[in-house]
Amino acid sequence: VANDIEDSQVKALGKITDLVLELKNGKIDGVILAIPVAKAYDKANPDLSLSPYIDFGKEGGVAIAIKKGNTELIDAVNSTIDKLMEDNTLEKFIQDATALSEE
Repeated sequence: VANDIEDSQVKALGKITDLVLELKNGKIDGVILAIPVAKAYDKANPDLSLSPYIDFGKEGGVAIAIKKGNTELIDAVNSTIDKLMEDNTLEKFIQDATALSEE
């Protein structure tokens, strides 16, 4: 995504916390993060701002591979994902995983 921004220079670091620290220290101008991660950093860092108005026109995501023809498992997985999305459990999982990855 960053490579699609005109006149940008991409800098990659090992941890998101390092990127945020560079942002706070004025060494970089911005950071592109997944929405749940960005919201968590926005909440924890009142000196930073989150721009919800940027849309890169791309969708990210994950996929689950299931052997063709296993409709019972596909239905079960889809049903579970629907439930997790409806009650925001999936977003909480992502936030918890993000927090753990930063430890």
